[in-house]
Amino acid sequence: MPVTFEGKVISCGRQEGKLFWLPDPPVRVAVLKTEFVDAEVIHFKTVLSAAKEKLEKWYAMAVKEFGEKAADIFDMQLSILYDECSLTDSVVELIDTEHMSAEKAIEYQFGCFVQLLRTVGDKGGRERADAAEELKQLLLSLALGIHRQRICPREDTILILQSLSAADMVSMDCRYIAGIGVLAGVTEEPLAFMAKQRKIPLVSELRDCRGRLYHGRNAVLDADAGLLLVRETKGGKECAEKIKKQV
Repeated sequence: MPVTFEGKVISCGRQEGKLFWLPDPPVRVAVLKTEFVDAEVIHFKTVLSAAKEKLEKWYAMAVKEFGEKAADIFDMQLSILYDECSLTDSVVELIDTEHMSAEKAIEYQFGCFVQLLRTVGDKGGRERADAAEELKQLLLSLALGIHRQRICPREDTILILQSLSAADMVSMDCRYIAGIGVLAGVTEEPLAFMAKQRKIPLVSELRDCRGRLYHGRNAVLDADAGLLLVRETKGGKECAEKIKKQV
């Protein structure tokens, strides 16, 4: 019998493929010695510059492929970096006075900012909070020198991710991506819009699957029902067809 994982429907459709499990690396934080503080401030400013460059590139890609609607999140993130000067200044202050590493200062300051936006309660506040959370993760990745693995599958593949960002959807090579399952919750906009445009079934908040999904297993992602069905043993296309009939 297949193992069934339930989740939240984001983008509808049903596809079969081989699982590709891509966990995110853990975030490490540290407190700096005094002699390293100035260098860490310079490092953070380099991170900011790199983040702006990436966001501008993703904005242009999103406009070209999906239209202005999908690019709104990148515009929002750029506005946070350019308009919320006190936010980035506060990160520099934490590095300078508290001897925090860049990633620890980013985690703290942007975490507070996201929490503040969530207290607003309206749709605009929630959207801005989601954009700020994605921006925080981008800054952390750049600060730690972590780069998400480039995914270029050569056969129909169902990706299983810890998290998914708008930047991932814009830059992903989707020719052989049959579906995406995400362990964390994802915001319906703009990810749902992008997934539907690319006709990729997308399910979030998959439960009870950490450590139980392995590369190469046959699976069917049924985003109409919010289900991922996985065979415990490997098989061929016939195995996947049997799974589909049980959905």
